[in-house]
Amino acid sequence: MNQLHLYQSLPYPLRVAAASLRGWSKRRWRYDRETPARVREARERERWTEQEWERWRSRRLHAILERAATRVPYYRDLWRGRGEWADLRRWPLLAKDSIREAPGSFLVDGVEPSHLEELHTSGTTGKPLTLWRDRAASRAWYGSGTPAAATGSASTAATAGPSSAASS
Repeated sequence: MNQLHLYQSLPYPLRVAAASLRGWSKRRWRYDRETPARVREARERERWTEQEWERWRSRRLHAILERAATRVPYYRDLWRGRGEWADLRRWPLLAKDSIREAPGSFLVDGVEPSHLEELHTSGTTGKPLTLWRDRAASRAWYGSGTPAAATGSASTAATAGPSSAASS
């Protein structure tokens, strides 16, 4: 029996308790005591000059491409013997079918899906995809767009939830 069927079979008071527990679990995954600092950093970036943005983007992009090319099986295999991966313009477009065929090959070496947040696309343009996000990425995503987090504690931010974040 999957989780949804189990939930639907519960009497109403237990459904409320289960939903509350799920919300608490999501809140703990997405927010911590560093959330207000992440929000402050995101707000500070709003005042950056174009040159500051370019330096930040360049460093981030290089780190992401290096990690993918050296620690993600799909991309490591793609770049093996093909030359320089540091130029994003040389990266091929990724087809959704590649993800569907071998989703585990897109995980960083040594990372288990059971330690990640599982996400699903809606499938409105085709078959849905299953994706994963680690805790640090989730906290960065939700912490950078949560106005309540900038004004209160992480528990305040977690209660308020993200107001401007969309699913990735």
